[in-house]
Amino acid sequence: MKIEQVMTAPVQTIRRRDSLAKGARLLHEQGGGCIAVVDGEGRVVGALTEAGVCRASAFIQSPSMETPVSVATSTHVPVVGRETTVDKAHEHMRHARERFAIVVDGRQRAIGVITLDDLGRPAVQDLLSQCSTYRAEQVVRTLAETRRRARESVRPPTPEAAPR
Repeated sequence: MKIEQVMTAPVQTIRRRDSLAKGARLLHEQGGGCIAVVDGEGRVVGALTEAGVCRASAFIQSPSMETPVSVATSTHVPVVGRETTVDKAHEHMRHARERFAIVVDGRQRAIGVITLDDLGRPAVQDLLSQCSTYRAEQVVRTLAETRRRARESVRPPTPEAAPR
């Protein structure tokens, strides 16, 4: 199976010089995961993740709203082409110790993202289709609903809850 059959597209992108505040907001709006960080020509140079934002915030002496995304960008991220097989993408992700890979076109521009959830979905469907007790479709819907609910449970703080 090819990556383009299971990837999420389009992928959210952000430029290195954009603010970390913008990156954090985009991550929250999409429910976490990763955002492809691109150069001025749109080529992938890394990824911004929630963990990267947290690390940058912890180590910057006085982070400002305009701190650039580049300080939190992970540059050692797996990048695969749309024709890459699911098995090969999984191998790249395991080697990089990441839960995702950025899918790029021939010019190294982001066209999608693939996650461990995306890679596991076909295997789960195949396995469950062989079980007479459960219908794969129902289980996949339940898993998707629990992920959606988990993402919705994380809300940005209200102005009243902000420290004074």
